[in-house]
Amino acid sequence: MNITSKNLLCLAKGLLLLAGISGCAQADSPLTSTDFYTAYQDIEAVQRAAAQKEIDPEILGFLSSPANPIDLKAAVVNALSWDITAAQNARSYRLFLHEFHQAGGEEELLDKLSTDELLCLGYLTALGNYFEPDSALPWLRAAREKNPASLTVSLILALTEAQIAMDTDWCRVWRLGEAVFDDPRLTPDIRPEAVGIVKDYLILYKDYCDPETLPGTRSAEGKDPCENARTQAELNECAARQFRDADEDLVHIYNEIAASLSPGILESLEAEQSAWMQLREAHCDSLASEYEGGSIYPLMYYNCLREMVENRIMELRMQFPD
Repeated sequence: MNITSKNLLCLAKGLLLLAGISGCAQADSPLTSTDFYTAYQDIEAVQRAAAQKEIDPEILGFLSSPANPIDLKAAVVNALSWDITAAQNARSYRLFLHEFHQAGGEEELLDKLSTDELLCLGYLTALGNYFEPDSALPWLRAAREKNPASLTVSLILALTEAQIAMDTDWCRVWRLGEAVFDDPRLTPDIRPEAVGIVKDYLILYKDYCDPETLPGTRSAEGKDPCENARTQAELNECAARQFRDADEDLVHIYNEIAASLSPGILESLEAEQSAWMQLREAHCDSLASEYEGGSIYPLMYYNCLREMVENRIMELRMQFPD
């Protein structure tokens, strides 16, 4: 039986929930640790959602009204939270939307929903299954496609993608948020205090992007210790560090590009990126195989990976110049 770190994480959290200990989850994930509704406690609907944690006709009416701004709706969903009622909240809202729009299947519903409805359904879906929130992405990405300039939409999508990244890449948790915080094209349709709450949490992961004081990192004076690497061990460590630095750059650039694409183009890019990653591993494994078992093997392997990553960065920049 192949037990992954994700399996273990889900098992541990599940056992804690069964034991009645839910506080730990609030301290360790993007979706459960960003209570930005506290920046909207002057809004009656937010107060109601925070108090009862369940969708009722009044909250449904608030989420459905075109007169209510999108950030207030996001704050209401945030206030409903991720606790035991979250999955039922998502089901209730989905059922309401199906009936309201007289939509048969999910594809038809996806086509009929407004930006606000897509955002609310996607966010509720993510909170309702925050261990595996992938099912929320089609709704949230469709919301971004309808309103690519909305900071609110981009922020909720980034939180959901960051939740998924928690299992594999803690640096990416920060990078996803950073790409939103630093995007001047986004319309600030959410209160700065709310953005600050999200940023204060995600920035905790920035340290996982910072280079350690190891061969291959630049000093405060801007000098590269790899310039003085002489032993095979130092050269190997430098090669590994340089690959990791290049790979972080690639992840950052890829996420920035992905954030600007429509769902259809993004799906194609994701397939292309997955195929490229498989090619990269196969090519570098093959190239370095003749050195396997020797002290030079890590140097050859990581240099190959770095070169392919740098070439991929150039390809992406040429493919998506804007």
